[in-house]
Amino acid sequence: MEYKFIGKPDKIFPKLKNGKIYNLTIQSDINVGFKGVFSRYPIVIVEPFLCPYTSQDAFNNNWKRL
Repeated sequence: MEYKFIGKPDKIFPKLKNGKIYNLTIQSDINVGFKGVFSRYPIVIVEPFLCPYTSQDAFNNNWKRL
């Protein structure tokens, strides 16, 4: 699905461009492991990169569905 990035790039994803459209694959309520620790996240971008969000609001602060 297409989403426009409306957030700001950070240390983890410095190449994201505000206003650019990305084709994202998103999954809900999955376990994601970072540094050997698995946690359940309510929403996770799984393609083209892995990026978990702690809430739908946090995701909506960075992405707008087109």
